Amino acid sequence: MRSVLSDHRVPAPDAKRDLLFFFLFLLLFLLTFREFFFTGRVFFERDTTVVEIPARRLTVSLLKEGNFALWTDAYGNGQPFLANPKNAVFYPATLLYLVLPLFTAFKLYYFIHVILGWIGLYRLCKSYALSEKSAFLGATLFALSGMYLSSFEFYNHIAALAWMPWILLLLNRGPGAGRRRFVTLTVLWALLILAGSPEVIVLTALLALAQTFMAPLAWKKRLASVALPFALACLLCAAQLVPSMEMLAKTGRESQSVDWPLELLQLPNLAFPDLLGNDREPGRHDYWGWHLFDRHFPLYYSLYMGFGALLLFLSGLGRPWDRRRIVMLATFAVFFLLACGRYSPFFFLYRFTPFLSSIRYPVKFFLGSVFCLAILAAFGFDRMTSGAGPGKKAVRNLAVTAGLCLALFLVFKGRILALLNALMVIEKDASLGEFGRSIATGLVLLAAYAAIFMLMSAARMRGAVLSWALLALVLADPAFHNRWINPTVPAAFFARPPLLADLNPPVTVYRAEDYFLDRREKSGSNVRFLAYYRGTLYPLSAMSDGVRYVFNIDFYGTYPKRYAELVREARKLPVEGQLKVLEYLGCDFYISDNPLFSKDTARRLQVEGFPVFIESIPARPRGPSAVFSTRHAATPEEKLRIFTGRDFDPWETAITEEEISIAGGSEAAPGLPAGSAAVSVRKAVQGRGWYEAELPREGIVVFPGNSARGWRAWIDGRSARVFEVNLFAKGVLVPPGKHEILLRYLPGSFLLGTAVSLATGLFLLAGAIVLKPRLRRKVRPASP
Repeated sequence: MRSVLSDHRVPAPDAKRDLLFFFLFLLLFLLTFREFFFTGRVFFERDTTVVEIPARRLTVSLLKEGNFALWTDAYGNGQPFLANPKNAVFYPATLLYLVLPLFTAFKLYYFIHVILGWIGLYRLCKSYALSEKSAFLGATLFALSGMYLSSFEFYNHIAALAWMPWILLLLNRGPGAGRRRFVTLTVLWALLILAGSPEVIVLTALLALAQTFMAPLAWKKRLASVALPFALACLLCAAQLVPSMEMLAKTGRESQSVDWPLELLQLPNLAFPDLLGNDREPGRHDYWGWHLFDRHFPLYYSLYMGFGALLLFLSGLGRPWDRRRIVMLATFAVFFLLACGRYSPFFFLYRFTPFLSSIRYPVKFFLGSVFCLAILAAFGFDRMTSGAGPGKKAVRNLAVTAGLCLALFLVFKGRILALLNALMVIEKDASLGEFGRSIATGLVLLAAYAAIFMLMSAARMRGAVLSWALLALVLADPAFHNRWINPTVPAAFFARPPLLADLNPPVTVYRAEDYFLDRREKSGSNVRFLAYYRGTLYPLSAMSDGVRYVFNIDFYGTYPKRYAELVREARKLPVEGQLKVLEYLGCDFYISDNPLFSKDTARRLQVEGFPVFIESIPARPRGPSAVFSTRHAATPEEKLRIFTGRDFDPWETAITEEEISIAGGSEAAPGLPAGSAAVSVRKAVQGRGWYEAELPREGIVVFPGNSARGWRAWIDGRSARVFEVNLFAKGVLVPPGKHEILLRYLPGSFLLGTAVSLATGLFLLAGAIVLKPRLRRKVRPASP
């Protein structure tokens, strides 16, 4: 059997050996993460605490409320929810959270996707004509790499990466069962898209395009095999994609493409474990290298793969060259340049390429380089074990170099560390000691690999034993040194913070979001630091606990540019102006390490040994009201100036961007009793509300929460227009008398996307029904 994308013969399937290697990986993976899977402990680092776990809870509650989880009031004074692909509302695994306890579903999610991803990559390696043992090494090496394991903090990445090798695998198969493969590819692309990781979509697309250059087929046919299923999958996922594209077009995410590039300083961490420190292992809190990065810390704490992987990678590039390895190396280089971000000479292309420029943090593309590195290392292992690896001279030179480097480091360790310290400024003696141990560990392992290589080149008769020894060392090395990348805490860590009992949710808060770097260093452990975050309701850690955040940080990077600019301007206001805005937003409390108003009136608490101040804000009830006069303003700056003016009362007048004519004039009608207008809430959930309004004359009913394109209103069953009022609310012009009002967030982008998705699904279903009888006729045995 031959792969369609190579000239090399694929080894015949051996189910027993495949099963053996699967169980070997399963054992290694479960041993590495035994605390997570077999105890009541869960991941908690960074995004997991602040965003991922709360987002899963919020998704479940929104789906149970109905309205397809289109909108949430939980953050940003109200924002679209489903349109954010990170929330993965339509991804099938989200169903797990509807039927299982939260952390059971959370753990099962990781288990399923890691296993699926490993099996897909193992089979992909075999389709590249690699032996079972080499395929096992390539798939396991990627699964144990520092970047892949660091991706556990980014919930969506793990799901999307599970489908990437399966797509590449199907594209690497022959032309048989073409329609069936086309449908399967479409479904796999759809699953990858719905997983909610745009970065991995780009990774997969680039890898798929690169893979076509391995094949001798016509380029049109190769590109069509990639593009057509992907295009159909986009149509199938239109209910997710069309709202997402509408949302992304309004954001300023392209400005974040300069943040978190691949720092070249990190590259030695590929070979030296914990080179810049280790604050993940229990009892250790020393990531000394944070000051060397543009964001005070790296996005991925570890890139570690070990010298064994790197040496096999280099061996995999040896002659004779073939298209598989040349293309894989070129793809490695492309991802490396993308990952370098602003340090790359081609960054301007990345910055101004549509969709690509909306992907934050270029270092994420280094995952593609690691993927290629793992596969090329598998090629190198195949060459080593087949006797086609480096010659005796090259191996001897490697051994001499490794031994010499180790000896020089041990003899001149003090001087070498002093020189490196002058470059990197390592403040603590303990940190400098750990830095030295990291270098020594890497060099010792390099010498061990060199010794095995020498034995393999000199003792062909014992090649099988030595190949297993090399395989074990290459994989045990990253498994051991990366085992603490994802530390765990008891599930009780995510219980409702005690502070909520005092605040009595549902509650609206403005939680200052400075990154307390000094507290992180003083806390002594990441558990304590993140417990402080959660215990003080740091955004968005309590968005699923009945907390509504206003003026919070945009962790998602999905707020409209206009809203983000408006928040920045509002924060520059004098205290009186900020108070007026917060009162109007219905904000109940301001929480920070520095009071907004006065330390004398603020309530001071100690959380994890650090002070936090809570100030009550005399907010009016967060509910709808009616106004009967308007003021026109064209720009956000002008609106904010009017809003904060002493003579402006937002509960009596509405600032509108367009001229809104109210019948009867802007002045109150003669004899109108004060407070005669009444607006009551019959039922309100996030994204939908049913109200009753009784107005003595035509006026504007004002509803709290941001306005956005997609809000619709019906007055007594008749459609009415929704418009923005007072910068932070929605308005509906209501005639005099008693009326029922339905307000709902139902954007046209979602309706259009849903129609396209349903039509595409019906098309695929019809194709499958038509295809099935044809396949049966095709395999029907001839009559005797």
